[in-house]
Amino acid sequence: MFLSLADEYAGLLDFLNAPNRVVMGPPRTEADRTAHWHRLLRAAVSRKFITQGDGAYLGDVFTSMARLRSSESPPVAVQDLQERLNRIRTDSLGSYVLAGHPPTSEPEIFWDVIYGQLMHGDYERWYRSNARAGTGWDVNAVAMVLSQVEQLVLGTRTAIVEGLERGYLRLGGST
Repeated sequence: MFLSLADEYAGLLDFLNAPNRVVMGPPRTEADRTAHWHRLLRAAVSRKFITQGDGAYLGDVFTSMARLRSSESPPVAVQDLQERLNRIRTDSLGSYVLAGHPPTSEPEIFWDVIYGQLMHGDYERWYRSNARAGTGWDVNAVAMVLSQVEQLVLGTRTAIVEGLERGYLRLGGST
């Protein structure tokens, strides 16, 4: 399943021809608005790869990769992949402080946007995101976290395809 969904995600990236431009604050031009909404759509769709309990969760994919390694395969850096996934959820370049609110990080802001604005109507997350409107923090955080997610999804997809081609991974189960 993961390979199919990762292929679809790669196709979405190609279809959107997503520019890497990030404009701080509200989009000012049509190109800015297009890039902004493309990024938010990609973030919403990428959620399935980084949400525990989802059938395409990368942590489960890494567990399957370790289980499906052939005896002749070189050591697979599954632990490194898992650590990268963990860092996506926790690492931050700094702390963002808005008056009247506790400090927050890029991953927390990313999830506020996903669950408060895009995927669900979580009031607390929407409220925090709405309070940051005009700061550019949400734009920056989504761009940073999304870049890490996309690199990990596409890199994992490549590792699985190459592992299968070289006989390092044996298909079976739900990978």
